[in-house]
Amino acid sequence: MHFVYVKVPQRRHATPDLEDLHNALQLALDQAQAGGILGWGTSLPAAEAAAGAPGSFHRIDIELQVLREALSRLGAPAGTELHYTQDGTAWQQSLSVQGWSAPMPGSGTHRPPDR
Repeated sequence: MHFVYVKVPQRRHATPDLEDLHNALQLALDQAQAGGILGWGTSLPAAEAAAGAPGSFHRIDIELQVLREALSRLGAPAGTELHYTQDGTAWQQSLSVQGWSAPMPGSGTHRPPDR
């Protein structure tokens, strides 16, 4: 399995029900026997930023084998980012209305330490 994280854009006045997203994503991963959610939280653009500020995301840490298809099926919004490592190299992709972008070099994605 691989460690990845998903960044779902947070919007001040259009916050999706993140609990429903977590549950639906975990169910899809379980049904596909593809992995599981490790945790989640807010990813801010700067240390002094508040949740919901421009550039803030809801981050979901996942260990999985297949994810792009599940996120698209579950209605992840345009602007969702997928960050992952492959053979030790960090990559990222963005979701638009046309679908997922080609993989681009990422910015230091790390697997969290085992607990």
